[in-house]
Amino acid sequence: MQTLQQGQSAVTILSPLIDLKADELGYKRFLMRDELKTYNHNMIAASGDQIKNKPEVIYAFMAAEAEAVTFIKDKANRDEVIKIVMEQMEMKQADAEKSLDFVLPALADQGKINMEGIKWAIDMVKEAGVLKKEISLDKLLDERFYVK
Repeated sequence: MQTLQQGQSAVTILSPLIDLKADELGYKRFLMRDELKTYNHNMIAASGDQIKNKPEVIYAFMAAEAEAVTFIKDKANRDEVIKIVMEQMEMKQADAEKSLDFVLPALADQGKINMEGIKWAIDMVKEAGVLKKEISLDKLLDERFYVK
């Protein structure tokens, strides 16, 4: 945000709550999630040791994640979710509503990774010259912990 304000950049990625400040300042918003349907806006990561030594923790976490996302996406729970966001993020109601509305379409059911999005991200990093070697998706992703 600061680089935008100082004229050092023309574009940046902003996350809540900074995105709301950019809105207030009149910056134009480009919603990547609306253009890049396969982009992964949220992911879950764990170390190899954690997965190997305590898989039950990973299963429990993924079950809780799936339950939480289901709760958040249920329109009947909107008021309660807004209240939780306001309390936990110390936000005003209007900001909590905007943030929830922004993030809802991007929440992955059960924390599932969009494989096309991962492939796209890897290709973009390669194209930018940041990634010099090949990455195998089977070494990068482990889908066995999804709730069945």
